[in-house]
Amino acid sequence: MVSFETIMDFGVFSILLVMTSLALYTAGNVPHIIPDPHVNADLGADFTLNCRLSQNNITVIQVEWSWGSSEKLEGKIVVFDKEYGTNYQSPKFSGRVTFFNHSQYHVSIRVSDVTMNDTGNYTCQYTTFPSGIFQATTTVTVTDKSRDVMLNDPPHGASLWIVGTVMAALLFTVLLAAAVYFTLKHARKTTSARSRPDQTTNDQDKDLNYAEIGFFRKAGSTKVPQSKPDVEYGEVIFPSRVSSAHSPVRQPNVDRDTTYAEVKRA
Repeated sequence: MVSFETIMDFGVFSILLVMTSLALYTAGNVPHIIPDPHVNADLGADFTLNCRLSQNNITVIQVEWSWGSSEKLEGKIVVFDKEYGTNYQSPKFSGRVTFFNHSQYHVSIRVSDVTMNDTGNYTCQYTTFPSGIFQATTTVTVTDKSRDVMLNDPPHGASLWIVGTVMAALLFTVLLAAAVYFTLKHARKTTSARSRPDQTTNDQDKDLNYAEIGFFRKAGSTKVPQSKPDVEYGEVIFPSRVSSAHSPVRQPNVDRDTTYAEVKRA
């Protein structure tokens, strides 16, 4: 015979099973929105967002789209009402948003001329009767493909770097060569200018005769002029024959002519 405790356990189990089945059935029949979970958009292009209601046995009164981000509060983009039609409300998207009412259970918006500031969360909201309000959010990420291509193109970037390096090296070489040229040119002018006086002196030396001078050798000849207090006369002896104009070498046993010169004391 079945005990009372067994009957109670069976009853509790049956109740739990019925309640679970009812909950699953109810959850499966509750209206909800089917959105696009995530959309990637290109800078300057267009993107479209869809919003669908899971059931079509309820009455849709109004549908609206709004936008928000982590930096800005959410604001309405467009509102569609069965009686009043479509009303665009966002200055940010003015002239860039188009609302499509495919049916009362499927709507969408298209955003044109996308900017980087269009990145954010787009919320679709249905107001229904008698089920109430349902909403879901789609995240949109805007990327600049042209910038990504430039950053991810190492060969192109490397070629630009190589060209720049070669041009800089050529410019440096030209400047260095010019500096060396003008330095050498200036040095040649300086050397030429210094060598000219020596050459003139050498030309003048060709007309010179060398003589022995008996310095402070007091002259004893009667031809010496009368001495002055600060002047003495010495013998200046000129060889009658000079061996070399540039080599004043004393040659013994040669005839000499003697003259006198004033030698002023220092």
